[in-house]
Amino acid sequence: MIGPIRFACAAALLVGCIRGEHRPAHDVRTLVERQLGCGDVQVAFAPRSPYRDDPLTDDRIDVVAWGCGQVARVRCTPSDPRGGWCEADTTYELPESESLAVVKVLGRYARREGVAQRERIVVDGAELVRPARYEAVAIPVRAGHSRWTLDSRPVTEREHHYTTTSRRRVGNREYETTYYHTRVVRELAVGCEIAFALDAYPGATYRIELDYHGPDRCDVRCAREVATPAGIRLAACEGFGS
Repeated sequence: MIGPIRFACAAALLVGCIRGEHRPAHDVRTLVERQLGCGDVQVAFAPRSPYRDDPLTDDRIDVVAWGCGQVARVRCTPSDPRGGWCEADTTYELPESESLAVVKVLGRYARREGVAQRERIVVDGAELVRPARYEAVAIPVRAGHSRWTLDSRPVTEREHHYTTTSRRRVGNREYETTYYHTRVVRELAVGCEIAFALDAYPGATYRIELDYHGPDRCDVRCAREVATPAGIRLAACEGFGS
C-alpha cells in the first residue's frame, strides 16, 4: 500500500460513478498514474469493506488502483458539479500472512448516548468502524507487536431547516412558490479514546474489552484465551500496555 493520496476528482468521475458509466474509471486512472508515476494503471470500483459499517452518513465511493508493482485504495466523495476529492482509504484489511492471531474486541456500556455509539478500532494505522453492539468483533491480526487505539463516541442528530423558492410564469403572471425543507445531520459528540500495545502470539486468541463510562472516561483490559483440560481459561496478554 502506498502512502497517503489526496487529489482533485474531475466532475465526470462524480457523475459517472452515480450512473455506473465507464468514463470515471479513466479519470481516476489518469489521476493515479500521475500520483504513482506509472503509465500503466488499472482501476476498479470496490465493494464496501466488511470492516466499515459507519453509523455516520458516508456516501464516498471506494476505488482500488494498481500498477508498476504498487496498489492504492482510495475513497472518493461526491460534491458539487465542480468536482470532489479522493484520499487514501485507511480501512482495515485482512493481513496477508500465515502467522496470524485473532483479537476479539467488545465494547461495554452502562448506557448509550445519542442515536448510536460509534466504535473506531485502529490497528497500526488501519481502522475498523462500526456501531456499538452487544457482541464482539473478531479481527485477524498479524502476529507480533502492534499498536492499537479504541475510540468510542456518541452519534447525535441535528435538524437543519431551510427554504427554497421557485418561480414560474403562466401567461402574463409570475407565480412564486416557497418550499420548506428539513435536513438531518449526524455528528459525533465527545466520547473517549484509549491507546495501547499488544504482542500477539501466532495462533493465539485474545479478548479486549473497552469499558465506556462516559465522555473522556473509559478503561481497557486484555486477556488471552488458553485451552486447558477444564476448558478455556484466561491469561494475561503479552506486551499489553500503553
